[in-house]
Amino acid sequence: MDLFAGTGVLGFEALSRGALNTWFVERDPTLAQALRARIGDLQAQAHVAQSDVQAYLAKSPQRQFDVVFLDPPYSTPIEPCLRLLEPWLADGARVYLERPRTGGTPTGLEQFATELRGATLTKQSRAGGVAFGLLSYERP
Repeated sequence: MDLFAGTGVLGFEALSRGALNTWFVERDPTLAQALRARIGDLQAQAHVAQSDVQAYLAKSPQRQFDVVFLDPPYSTPIEPCLRLLEPWLADGARVYLERPRTGGTPTGLEQFATELRGATLTKQSRAGGVAFGLLSYERP
C-alpha cells in the first residue's frame, strides 16, 4: 500500500519488483486520475483510492498488507497515520517511512516505532536532510 502516493513511484517500483498488487491512496484528484491512467497503460494489478489518508485508514480494512510506504509531505504529522495503521497490517509486515531528519539521533526516527504497537525500527539511514527507515511489525 502506497499512502500519500503522489506520482506512485514507490508503489510502481514495488510492482516492478514482484508485488502481486498495489493499493495507492492519494487525496489530489489530478494525481489520482494520473495513477489510474498509468495503471491502465501498464495493465498493472493495482487500485487507487482517492481519499485523505487518515480518513481512509480510519475505515475498516478491506485487506491486510505486507508492505506499506508512508512518505507524507514533510509538513504532515506521521504519528496519526501510524496509530491508525495497525489493523491494515499483516503479521510480519514492513512499513517504510521517510521524514526530515531531526534531533540529535542519527535519523530521529526512533520515536515513530512507539506510535505503532508491535513495531520495531529495524533499519534506518539518512541522506542529507532526509531520514528513512523500516519498521517491522509483529501482531501483539
